Amino acid sequence: MWSRDTILSLRLVSGKLDTLIRLTVARAGCLRRGCRAGRRVQLRRWRVAASETDTTAEIPVVTHAVIWSPNTYRALKPSPSQRKSVLTEIAVDQREPCIPCMFMANIRGGFTAKADELAAVLHENGVDIACVTETFLNNSVPSEVLDIPGYVVHRNDRKDGRRCGGVAVLVRHDVQCQRLISLESTDVETLWMLYRWPMMPRCLSHVVVGTVYNPPSADDRKMTTHILNCLDTATREHPHAGIVVLGDFNRLRDAALTSYRLKQVVKEPT
Repeated sequence: MWSRDTILSLRLVSGKLDTLIRLTVARAGCLRRGCRAGRRVQLRRWRVAASETDTTAEIPVVTHAVIWSPNTYRALKPSPSQRKSVLTEIAVDQREPCIPCMFMANIRGGFTAKADELAAVLHENGVDIACVTETFLNNSVPSEVLDIPGYVVHRNDRKDGRRCGGVAVLVRHDVQCQRLISLESTDVETLWMLYRWPMMPRCLSHVVVGTVYNPPSADDRKMTTHILNCLDTATREHPHAGIVVLGDFNRLRDAALTSYRLKQVVKEPT
């Protein structure tokens, strides 16, 4: 066993790496990370792609560095006092995105018949969260029939005895997503999920994903009120959460929804 004093004493005998060795280690991707990380460190990852320096120089000099920022790329040029090198290239790789890859489809009762086709689409496109409307499911259809490898199925069937309708959400098994059952209602057909990535930026703590099916003959005011109440509850518990609402709205008037800082992405009927 090594005591604390023995380990600390190694600082006195440890040597410092020269610049060439540090560049070689950095090019191999072995970068040291501090104990604390700011917003920029969480949003990007540095990797030295290639570096060819002047062999006649005593030390290698980086002549051009590209620093990634959320808004733009900035190029830092060397000062005239720096040594000239043949070529130095530093590439920046962004971290894996914290926003999930989402998929939306209205399958009109083809959930069980199109399970294989749906599974192929999800796997080929790397979908994290798939939202499906008009599943036409009921209590007589067990969830085991809807099993898609690698995904967990959450369903909210129509409960008033009428045929058709229903929504479902398929979440990839390694995605941290929680179902918000408290936001669901028997009067409307919606399903709400709370997504959380292990390393979310400070400005975005969670992503609330709402799947909505609004039948053509439904009460638009009731659906709008329900969506706004769900958004109020979710943002009150998670003030820094992002919001994504998708589904089949069937010409639902979205004036009240867009006033809730929501942006309409689909501009024409689909």
